[in-house]
Amino acid sequence: MSDPDKLSPPAQGWHLESDWAGLEAGRDGVTYSASKLKKLAEQLTDEFAKFSGEKPGSVNDLDMKANLIGLKAAVDQVKRWDGGQAFVETVQRGHKEFTEVYREVVEKTRIAIELINAGAGNYERVDLANLGNKEA
Repeated sequence: MSDPDKLSPPAQGWHLESDWAGLEAGRDGVTYSASKLKKLAEQLTDEFAKFSGEKPGSVNDLDMKANLIGLKAAVDQVKRWDGGQAFVETVQRGHKEFTEVYREVVEKTRIAIELINAGAGNYERVDLANLGNKEA
């Protein structure tokens, strides 16, 4: 394996093309607003509450209402019905996998909201340090 410290630079050297969008904020119309980012995070948090709590449509609500205990009990009462048992097991496995994915989406959404808030805080600190005010 090559030693990265001993690799030679490209023949012409490395440079960043100056016409990449976003490199010059004024030219490219790049703006930011810490208050808008915070407002976005607040709106996402409000919407996020629908998925993360006990409200209808939340992952916990889905888990409680869509459990198949009643169906399993009904199928268990039918003797020698292997197809019914296999069906219930398949549906239970699907339900479990679906709710696990739903929980992952909820967790990733929570993380995204935290990152937006952190970005807004970073912008506020930069504005304070550079401009002496809270909003550019």
